[in-house]
Amino acid sequence: MGTILVATDMSARGDRAVTRAAGLARARKDALRIFCAVDEVADAASTLARIEAVEGALRRVAEGIDGVEVSSACEAGAPAELVPKAAAEAGAALVVLGAHGSRGLAEMVRTPTLVRIVRALDRPALVALGRPEGSYGTVIVGWDFSPAAAEALALAGDFAPDASIIQVTATHEPYYVVGQAVSYATLPEEQHAELEREMREAVPPGLRGRTGDPVVRMGGPGVALLGAVRDGGADLLAVGRHARSGFVRMLLGETSSDMILSAPCDVLVAPPRG
Repeated sequence: MGTILVATDMSARGDRAVTRAAGLARARKDALRIFCAVDEVADAASTLARIEAVEGALRRVAEGIDGVEVSSACEAGAPAELVPKAAAEAGAALVVLGAHGSRGLAEMVRTPTLVRIVRALDRPALVALGRPEGSYGTVIVGWDFSPAAAEALALAGDFAPDASIIQVTATHEPYYVVGQAVSYATLPEEQHAELEREMREAVPPGLRGRTGDPVVRMGGPGVALLGAVRDGGADLLAVGRHARSGFVRMLLGETSSDMILSAPCDVLVAPPRG
Protein backbone atom coordinates (compact mmCIF):
# COMPACT_ATOMS: atom_id res chain seq x y z
CA MET A 1 0.00 0.00 0.00
CA GLY A 2 1.31 3.40 -0.99
CA THR A 3 0.44 6.87 0.24
CA ILE A 4 -1.18 9.87 -1.40
CA LEU A 5 -0.59 13.25 0.23
CA VAL A 6 -3.09 16.06 -0.27
CA ALA A 7 -2.26 19.64 0.67
CA THR A 8 -5.21 21.86 1.54
CA ASP A 9 -6.08 25.12 3.27
CA MET A 10 -9.54 23.86 4.29
CA SER A 11 -11.24 26.11 1.72
CA ALA A 12 -13.80 24.94 -0.84
CA ARG A 13 -10.95 24.54 -3.35
CA GLY A 14 -9.01 22.57 -0.78
CA ASP A 15 -12.01 20.36 -0.12
CA ARG A 16 -12.14 19.57 -3.83
CA ALA A 17 -8.53 18.40 -3.69
CA VAL A 18 -9.22 16.26 -0.60
CA THR A 19 -12.21 14.64 -2.29
CA ARG A 20 -10.19 13.84 -5.40
CA ALA A 21 -7.27 12.49 -3.35
CA ALA A 22 -9.58 10.34 -1.23
CA GLY A 23 -11.17 8.88 -4.35
CA LEU A 24 -7.79 8.01 -5.82
CA ALA A 25 -6.58 6.51 -2.54
CA ARG A 26 -9.74 4.42 -2.22
CA ALA A 27 -9.49 3.12 -5.78
CA ARG A 28 -5.80 2.29 -5.44
CA LYS A 29 -6.07 1.01 -1.85
CA ASP A 30 -3.52 3.62 -0.79
CA ALA A 31 -3.31 5.48 2.50
CA LEU A 32 -4.20 9.18 2.53
CA ARG A 33 -2.24 11.89 4.33
CA ILE A 34 -3.94 15.29 4.63
CA PHE A 35 -1.55 18.18 5.16
CA CYS A 36 -2.12 21.86 5.83
CA ALA A 37 0.48 24.64 6.03
CA VAL A 38 -0.61 27.71 7.98
CA ASP A 39 1.02 31.13 8.04
CA GLU A 40 3.31 31.91 10.91
CA VAL A 41 2.53 35.02 12.94
CA ALA A 42 4.76 37.05 15.24
CA ASP A 43 2.98 35.78 18.32
CA ALA A 44 4.08 32.17 18.90
CA ALA A 45 1.08 31.45 21.11
CA SER A 46 -1.28 32.56 18.33
CA THR A 47 0.55 30.38 15.81
CA LEU A 48 0.28 27.36 18.11
CA ALA A 49 -3.41 28.02 18.72
CA ARG A 50 -4.01 28.19 14.99
CA ILE A 51 -2.15 24.93 14.39
CA GLU A 52 -4.23 23.19 17.08
CA ALA A 53 -7.47 24.52 15.58
CA VAL A 54 -6.51 23.33 12.11
CA GLU A 55 -5.41 19.94 13.42
CA GLY A 56 -8.84 19.51 14.96
CA ALA A 57 -10.53 20.44 11.70
CA LEU A 58 -8.29 18.02 9.78
CA ARG A 59 -9.21 15.20 12.15
CA ARG A 60 -12.90 15.87 11.52
CA VAL A 61 -12.30 15.78 7.78
CA ALA A 62 -10.42 12.49 8.13
CA GLU A 63 -13.25 10.97 10.18
CA GLY A 64 -15.64 11.71 7.33
CA ILE A 65 -13.66 9.74 4.75
CA ASP A 66 -14.77 6.13 4.43
CA GLY A 67 -12.81 3.20 3.07
CA VAL A 68 -9.40 4.84 3.36
CA GLU A 69 -6.69 4.83 6.02
CA VAL A 70 -6.33 8.55 6.76
CA SER A 71 -3.84 10.57 8.80
CA SER A 72 -3.33 14.32 8.99
CA ALA A 73 -0.82 16.97 10.02
CA CYS A 74 -0.44 20.73 10.18
CA GLU A 75 2.69 22.88 10.33
CA ALA A 76 3.36 26.60 10.28
CA GLY A 77 5.54 28.00 7.54
CA ALA A 78 5.85 28.46 3.80
CA PRO A 79 3.84 25.93 1.74
CA ALA A 80 6.53 25.83 -0.96
CA GLU A 81 8.93 24.43 1.64
CA LEU A 82 6.60 22.41 3.84
CA VAL A 83 4.59 20.52 1.22
CA PRO A 84 7.62 18.88 -0.46
CA LYS A 85 9.01 18.08 3.01
CA ALA A 86 5.72 16.48 4.12
CA ALA A 87 5.54 14.50 0.87
CA ALA A 88 9.05 13.15 1.36
CA GLU A 89 8.37 12.21 4.98
CA ALA A 90 5.20 10.37 3.98
CA GLY A 91 6.87 8.65 1.03
CA ALA A 92 3.98 9.87 -1.09
CA ALA A 93 3.50 8.39 -4.54
CA LEU A 94 1.41 11.43 -5.51
CA VAL A 95 0.89 14.92 -4.12
CA VAL A 96 -2.56 16.41 -4.73
CA LEU A 97 -2.65 20.19 -4.53
CA GLY A 98 -5.57 22.46 -3.84
CA ALA A 99 -5.26 25.93 -2.35
CA HIS A 100 -2.53 26.85 0.12
CA GLY A 101 -2.39 29.46 2.81
CA SER A 102 -5.22 31.89 3.52
CA ARG A 103 -5.19 33.63 0.14
CA GLY A 104 -6.86 31.02 -2.03
CA LEU A 105 -5.83 29.19 -5.20
CA ALA A 106 -6.34 31.98 -7.72
CA GLU A 107 -4.08 34.45 -5.95
CA MET A 108 -1.56 31.79 -4.97
CA VAL A 109 -1.18 30.61 -8.55
CA ARG A 110 -0.77 34.13 -9.86
CA THR A 111 2.09 34.43 -7.40
CA PRO A 112 4.75 31.74 -7.77
CA THR A 113 3.75 29.67 -4.70
CA LEU A 114 2.00 26.78 -6.42
CA VAL A 115 4.61 26.89 -9.17
CA ARG A 116 7.41 26.62 -6.62
CA ILE A 117 5.71 23.69 -4.89
CA VAL A 118 5.41 21.74 -8.13
CA ARG A 119 8.99 22.50 -9.14
CA ALA A 120 10.31 21.53 -5.69
CA LEU A 121 8.60 18.15 -5.69
CA ASP A 122 10.57 15.08 -6.70
CA ARG A 123 7.38 13.10 -7.25
CA PRO A 124 4.17 13.43 -9.30
CA ALA A 125 1.81 16.29 -8.54
CA LEU A 126 -1.89 16.54 -9.31
CA VAL A 127 -3.43 20.02 -9.31
CA ALA A 128 -7.12 19.49 -8.60
CA LEU A 129 -9.02 22.05 -10.66
CA GLY A 130 -11.98 20.05 -11.99
CA ARG A 131 -14.95 18.72 -10.07
CA PRO A 132 -13.98 15.43 -8.37
CA GLU A 133 -16.84 13.39 -9.76
CA GLY A 134 -15.93 9.75 -10.32
CA SER A 135 -12.88 8.40 -12.11
CA TYR A 136 -11.19 10.14 -15.04
CA GLY A 137 -12.67 9.46 -18.45
CA THR A 138 -10.31 11.11 -20.95
CA VAL A 139 -6.69 12.14 -20.52
CA ILE A 140 -4.76 14.47 -22.81
CA VAL A 141 -1.00 13.81 -22.60
CA GLY A 142 1.38 16.52 -23.74
CA TRP A 143 3.78 14.72 -26.08
CA ASP A 144 7.19 15.70 -27.40
CA PHE A 145 9.00 12.31 -27.57
CA SER A 146 11.02 13.12 -24.42
CA PRO A 147 11.50 10.94 -21.30
CA ALA A 148 9.41 13.49 -19.40
CA ALA A 149 6.50 12.98 -21.80
CA ALA A 150 6.88 9.21 -21.50
CA GLU A 151 6.71 9.55 -17.73
CA ALA A 152 3.54 11.64 -18.00
CA LEU A 153 2.00 8.97 -20.24
CA ALA A 154 2.88 6.21 -17.77
CA LEU A 155 1.45 8.19 -14.85
CA ALA A 156 -1.75 8.85 -16.77
CA GLY A 157 -2.15 5.13 -17.25
CA ASP A 158 -1.48 4.51 -13.56
CA PHE A 159 -3.63 7.18 -11.92
CA ALA A 160 -6.44 7.12 -14.51
CA PRO A 161 -6.79 3.38 -15.16
CA ASP A 162 -10.29 3.64 -16.67
CA ALA A 163 -9.59 6.58 -18.97
CA SER A 164 -8.90 6.76 -22.67
CA ILE A 165 -5.61 8.49 -23.45
CA ILE A 166 -4.80 10.87 -26.30
CA GLN A 167 -1.29 12.09 -27.07
CA VAL A 168 -1.17 15.69 -28.26
CA THR A 169 1.90 17.35 -29.71
CA ALA A 170 2.27 20.97 -30.73
CA THR A 171 4.37 22.50 -33.43
CA HIS A 172 5.08 26.11 -34.23
CA GLU A 173 8.36 25.25 -35.93
CA PRO A 174 8.40 25.15 -39.73
CA TYR A 175 8.97 21.83 -41.45
CA TYR A 176 11.44 21.64 -44.31
CA VAL A 177 10.71 19.84 -47.52
CA VAL A 178 13.35 19.91 -50.25
CA GLY A 179 14.92 22.97 -48.69
CA GLN A 180 11.66 24.89 -48.29
CA ALA A 181 9.97 25.74 -45.02
CA VAL A 182 6.29 24.80 -44.86
CA SER A 183 3.79 25.28 -42.07
CA TYR A 184 1.92 22.40 -40.48
CA ALA A 185 -1.11 23.50 -42.46
CA THR A 186 0.71 22.46 -45.63
CA LEU A 187 2.67 19.58 -44.13
CA PRO A 188 2.77 16.75 -46.67
CA GLU A 189 0.40 13.93 -45.80
CA GLU A 190 3.20 11.36 -45.65
CA GLN A 191 5.11 13.41 -43.07
CA HIS A 192 1.99 13.90 -41.02
CA ALA A 193 1.39 10.15 -41.11
CA GLU A 194 4.98 9.47 -40.12
CA LEU A 195 4.72 11.74 -37.10
CA GLU A 196 1.52 10.02 -35.98
CA ARG A 197 3.13 6.61 -36.50
CA GLU A 198 6.06 7.56 -34.28
CA MET A 199 3.67 8.75 -31.59
CA ARG A 200 1.77 5.46 -31.68
CA GLU A 201 4.98 3.43 -31.51
CA ALA A 202 6.07 5.35 -28.41
CA VAL A 203 3.09 4.05 -26.43
CA PRO A 204 4.09 1.16 -24.15
CA PRO A 205 2.35 -2.17 -24.90
CA GLY A 206 0.29 -2.08 -21.73
CA LEU A 207 -1.42 1.15 -22.79
CA ARG A 208 -1.94 0.57 -26.51
CA GLY A 209 -5.50 -0.62 -26.06
CA ARG A 210 -6.39 2.62 -24.31
CA THR A 211 -4.85 5.26 -26.58
CA GLY A 212 -6.81 7.05 -29.26
CA ASP A 213 -5.50 8.61 -32.45
CA PRO A 214 -2.63 11.01 -31.71
CA VAL A 215 -3.19 14.68 -32.41
CA VAL A 216 -0.85 17.28 -33.89
CA ARG A 217 -1.84 20.90 -33.32
CA MET A 218 -0.29 24.06 -34.67
CA GLY A 219 0.83 26.74 -32.21
CA GLY A 220 2.48 27.02 -28.83
CA PRO A 221 2.22 24.06 -26.45
CA GLY A 222 0.10 25.76 -23.81
CA VAL A 223 -2.55 26.92 -26.28
CA ALA A 224 -2.45 23.61 -28.14
CA LEU A 225 -2.88 21.48 -25.04
CA LEU A 226 -5.65 23.53 -23.49
CA GLY A 227 -7.42 23.62 -26.86
CA ALA A 228 -7.17 19.84 -27.08
CA VAL A 229 -8.56 19.50 -23.56
CA ARG A 230 -11.58 21.60 -24.41
CA ASP A 231 -12.17 20.03 -27.82
CA GLY A 232 -11.84 16.51 -26.43
CA GLY A 233 -13.83 17.08 -23.25
CA ALA A 234 -10.88 15.76 -21.24
CA ASP A 235 -10.99 15.74 -17.45
CA LEU A 236 -7.23 15.29 -16.96
CA LEU A 237 -4.21 16.90 -18.61
CA ALA A 238 -0.88 15.12 -18.06
CA VAL A 239 2.44 16.84 -18.75
CA GLY A 240 6.09 16.15 -18.00
CA ARG A 241 8.33 18.64 -16.26
CA HIS A 242 11.33 19.90 -18.23
CA ALA A 243 10.08 18.42 -21.47
CA ARG A 244 12.06 19.58 -24.48
CA SER A 245 9.28 21.60 -26.01
CA GLY A 246 8.49 23.24 -22.71
CA PHE A 247 4.92 22.12 -22.03
CA VAL A 248 5.24 22.77 -18.31
CA ARG A 249 7.30 25.90 -18.82
CA MET A 250 4.36 27.22 -20.83
CA LEU A 251 1.90 26.13 -18.15
CA LEU A 252 3.94 27.12 -15.12
CA GLY A 253 6.41 29.74 -16.37
CA GLU A 254 6.55 33.18 -14.81
CA THR A 255 4.90 34.93 -17.75
CA SER A 256 2.02 32.46 -18.05
CA SER A 257 1.70 30.83 -14.64
CA ASP A 258 -2.01 31.59 -14.63
CA MET A 259 -2.37 29.25 -17.65
CA ILE A 260 -2.96 26.43 -15.21
CA LEU A 261 -6.04 28.27 -13.93
CA SER A 262 -7.43 28.21 -17.46
CA ALA A 263 -7.41 24.41 -17.63
CA PRO A 264 -10.99 23.19 -17.24
CA CYS A 265 -9.68 19.98 -15.68
CA ASP A 266 -7.12 18.54 -13.30
CA VAL A 267 -3.45 18.75 -14.27
CA LEU A 268 -1.03 15.87 -13.58
CA VAL A 269 2.65 16.84 -13.62
CA ALA A 270 5.31 14.15 -13.96
CA PRO A 271 8.72 14.84 -12.37
CA PRO A 272 11.92 14.51 -14.38
CA ARG A 273 13.34 11.01 -14.53
CA GLY A 274 16.56 10.29 -12.69
